[in-house]
Amino acid sequence: MRSALASLPIALALLLTTPSRAQSDAARAEALKRYNEGIALHDAGKEQDAYVKFAQAYAVLKTPPILFNLARTEQLTLRFVEAAAHFREYVALPEQPLVPKQTREKARAFLAEIHGQLGHLALTAPTGCTITIDGRELAQRAPFVDAIDVLAGSHVVVARLEEKSATKTVSAPAGVTTPVALQFDQPAPAPTSSAPAVAPTAAPPAALAKPERPPAVVEEHQTTRDIVRWTSAGVAVVGIGVGVGFMVAANGKDNDLSAYQLAHPNACADGSSAACADASSLQSDRDRDRTLSLIGFVAGGVGVAVAAATWIIWPNGGTGAQRGTWIVPSVGVAGYGLAAGGSF
Repeated sequence: MRSALASLPIALALLLTTPSRAQSDAARAEALKRYNEGIALHDAGKEQDAYVKFAQAYAVLKTPPILFNLARTEQLTLRFVEAAAHFREYVALPEQPLVPKQTREKARAFLAEIHGQLGHLALTAPTGCTITIDGRELAQRAPFVDAIDVLAGSHVVVARLEEKSATKTVSAPAGVTTPVALQFDQPAPAPTSSAPAVAPTAAPPAALAKPERPPAVVEEHQTTRDIVRWTSAGVAVVGIGVGVGFMVAANGKDNDLSAYQLAHPNACADGSSAACADASSLQSDRDRDRTLSLIGFVAGGVGVAVAAATWIIWPNGGTGAQRGTWIVPSVGVAGYGLAAGGSF
């Protein structure tokens, strides 16, 4: 749910952004565009292309909806190790509106599917040593609490610490946790880039026949457009309300003045009587209320104009964003107008 701020100074401060903030908004809009393109590609059955779009979007916007769909397309394109890591990351997120209960349960179910298609290595090695699997070094060092996910098949595991090393070739069947104990008993060989003896194998595509499509998760990212849109609408309502209120008050004071002038037709004949002072006071109050009414209507009109502009020409993450172009109202110290741009 988008939140609305009813503070005009905050809205103006967001409009008068610095170049770095504007660049951030442009990058965020581009990421949302890639996210929407990923959804469309997924619906068209182009999972590889959808994966690329979600990966590009997630590199900029680390949000739960993009994370979930990235993990799902990784699963559908047989990137099981990456999908498992991202689904675990999603499941571990705290409760929030962008992580609904039903989507979290789906992530757990997909993670269970992937777990049965991967091998799992329970590594034990001397504390502090580095571990490489098939030439790729793990970010974590020994000891390991959880098993390491790998593709089902044969893998070469190497542990190194200073001048010592230990190497083992292990088989990791799908869905099985395989213990791997590494102990140092020989000097470390010179690092090589040799390939593993047997290449890892992935589960056949048939294992993912008729996959369930990812849920239609809508990105609810609050943007400058939303703040300006709802703030200007609030200004319009308040301005028009103030204008109407003071207009009613001015009309009432005008009636009082007319009645007073009828009752004291010669009140200001000499310009110095108490009755003339009272008439002048009533007239001053009436004119003040008329001025305040006018100010309220002008502010309301400006609010209506800005709100209408944001609804009509400011992109809403759909057609305009997918075209890669945008037009937004701009305000600055030199005046106001429209700003236009595009994306690569």
